[in-house]
Amino acid sequence: MAPANHLLVKKIKFQQFHKPSLESGDYTINITPTFSIAGTTKTTPLLETNKNFSIHGDRFTLARTDVHAVYPPPGSFGDYDTVLPHIILNRSTLPWEREPYESMPNKNAASWLVLLLFSGAEKPTEKTTTLKKLINSKKLNGYVTESSDDLTEKINTIEVEQQLLKSILPSLDDLEYLSHIRLNLDENKHPIGEERATILCNRLPSPGSGASMHLVSVENRFEKGEFNYGTSVNKKDLVTLVSLYSWNFASKTDEKGNFEDLLKDLKVAPLRSPIKGKKGDALSFLKKGFIPLRHEMRYGQKTVSWYHGPLAPAVINWPAPPLPATSADKLLHYNKGNGLFDVSYAAAWELGRKLALEDTKFSMALFHWKKEMKLKELTAVQMMALNTPIPGSMEVFDTSFLGKAEDLLLHGVLHETLTKKEVDSVIPPVNSGIPPIVENFFYQLRRLEGIPFNYLVPDDTMLPQESIRFFRLDHIWMDCLLDGAYSLGADAKSSTANKTPKYGPEVTGFLLRSEVLKGWPGLLINAYQEELLDPTKSDGLTNEQDTEAKTPLTLIRKDYLSDDLLLVIFEGDLHTVDFFTAEDTLHFGVEKNGEGQFLQHLRNNDGHKPTDDKKTTDDKKITAITVRTVEPIPFNENRVININLLATDIKIKLGSDWLILKKGETFCSAHFALQMMEGAEKLRIVRTNDQL
Repeated sequence: MAPANHLLVKKIKFQQFHKPSLESGDYTINITPTFSIAGTTKTTPLLETNKNFSIHGDRFTLARTDVHAVYPPPGSFGDYDTVLPHIILNRSTLPWEREPYESMPNKNAASWLVLLLFSGAEKPTEKTTTLKKLINSKKLNGYVTESSDDLTEKINTIEVEQQLLKSILPSLDDLEYLSHIRLNLDENKHPIGEERATILCNRLPSPGSGASMHLVSVENRFEKGEFNYGTSVNKKDLVTLVSLYSWNFASKTDEKGNFEDLLKDLKVAPLRSPIKGKKGDALSFLKKGFIPLRHEMRYGQKTVSWYHGPLAPAVINWPAPPLPATSADKLLHYNKGNGLFDVSYAAAWELGRKLALEDTKFSMALFHWKKEMKLKELTAVQMMALNTPIPGSMEVFDTSFLGKAEDLLLHGVLHETLTKKEVDSVIPPVNSGIPPIVENFFYQLRRLEGIPFNYLVPDDTMLPQESIRFFRLDHIWMDCLLDGAYSLGADAKSSTANKTPKYGPEVTGFLLRSEVLKGWPGLLINAYQEELLDPTKSDGLTNEQDTEAKTPLTLIRKDYLSDDLLLVIFEGDLHTVDFFTAEDTLHFGVEKNGEGQFLQHLRNNDGHKPTDDKKTTDDKKITAITVRTVEPIPFNENRVININLLATDIKIKLGSDWLILKKGETFCSAHFALQMMEGAEKLRIVRTNDQL
């Protein structure tokens, strides 16, 4: 079953390349007009005109916004020794906007960008220079001046020993297979989303070693099919390359750090501080997500008070405070058992008021709207007292209209005490006269947007590295937050203000802090109310169980708070979470057999990768599932794969009976990417009874 929040993507399509209409560079248009007289064959040439223009594309630098994702992720430490590192670019034409050769047009699919891996001590020397200095040094072989070049432009370069570069640099034939285009398709096979380009590295990381990745330019560096290293023949001489993007990672010696391992190793618990060793009254508070914090009282006294945020691991059993409040002090809760205040709701109210005051456009709009509504209500009261019909549009206003509008803003739903007639009399929010800026502000607050992180997670011990923490939304905390924001402006109290508000459906979710978010951006998630598996098995973690008949919970919010921190909120009582790898961030690599040798099982025309000689029965016809393998993978002592030879081996093993190639189609980088692609992965986490 496809994840509910990614249902549109039904298929992934690879394309060989996407060349721009015109490559970057300088161009001249030659215009030679002629003059002729009707009825004659004589033509007279007029003044010839030349028009020059330039297409300026990236050449020596790359904007960070051009990079969609890299794998392995920057700074990560995982099991990467079977991975082909790669970079995904947002601009799909970028790898083909220039050429790697000067005069070999038959290699039109080769990219001018190459991804190189340097292992351990091979890490090259990095320098920053200007284009002028680089040209004067005569180290930029193949450079051709363009009118748009800025000689003062800062350029990052690396210097690599010639012998090392020869052993790791892909050949021009290899470059044909190391870049491709990736498209997402809907159920009708129509492209959806952004078209992106991917560049693969030709080298496997070494286990137990760090790796330094560099996306380098080889523009015009190939001559007659061979890379131009310069005039020197000394193997120790340094070759200068322009580096447009770089990152580092490390590969483990053990087999940990892939998608499944990272999720299985997560510490699964409710969102609260560690309670091990705690006893008595403090234990009961910590279990509910409270944290003791320093508290400076209004008149200077210093004490310690309890605080919990809106993301609580358990229902807080304090009675709901009367709202609207006139000040934060009205929302303090004193616990006689331990002599400490609970400042949670007071802090929420004060925060709502503070956020409202900081947004001057919102606060002014709220003030003027409430003032206008108050005047209209007073007018309505006077008209009713005189038994006079309310003129014009005033007929939709009555003495409780502002209170009903307040319900819409604070809770997103009408108050449960309203009768059907009263409900029908209130125009829906989009037409209620509430200014859009006011509606949008409260909508964002209800989704916890703009809330400082220390209000959500007040203590670092609540959310350690490599953990998933479950929570349920405390509606009372949210009411206090929204009431604080609403307290600005004219004094107008709802007629239902002191009654218990109608809370929305139960809202739950989780915070995920893990390296998996760096390696798999756009992670897909489904959540279910059912405990689909026995939570006592395998610590609540498994990959099994079919969910075809289950309905996923409605996703309210999914936001990356940082590159390794994800906040996800659902409508309903969450018990089971499924994680999927995103279709547009699939990874590439090879496999290992039991003896540690590298191989690759090939995919058939359906995109599947058979791994044994099982047989399937279809209408009493027995069909053997063919297994085809490239073994061993051809690579040298530096773990550099001979890409062209591997592609040739794949073509031979596929043969003609698997129908991988359409009629008239030749094997290219798109087919190569399909065969080297790792399958989509899925893992399930089940919340146990003591985790929320």
